[in-house]
Amino acid sequence: DKSSASGPPTYSSGEEPTFNVMLNNSGPGNCRLDVSGKGVVVTVTPVGSSQAVWTSAACASGSQDLRVLGPGDDSTTVPVKWDRENAVGSCPTAPQLVSPGAYTASAAVSGVTGASVQFTLQ
Repeated sequence: DKSSASGPPTYSSGEEPTFNVMLNNSGPGNCRLDVSGKGVVVTVTPVGSSQAVWTSAACASGSQDLRVLGPGDDSTTVPVKWDRENAVGSCPTAPQLVSPGAYTASAAVSGVTGASVQFTLQ
């Protein structure tokens, strides 16, 4: 949710990042998407590592949140907030906060992965 002309965004200690996932339908027909925590999956990985430290799907609960994007460049933005807790695979009962450092975030919707963005946690 932050942007900077001088480089990747930096989040101060205690500040929780929000990733705004922009979905766009440029096709000729309607596109129905699940924009719940199970349908829009954001994954955070330390820079230089292939081991994720968090995925929004790990603790996602509840039902689907279906949205229909109409044809011809209809779009919506889905905010995904991260509390800096380590959670991959399943929702931990005693989650640990991740260490400060540089990370990348990527989003996937219905098997389509978007470009990753880099950010720093202090």
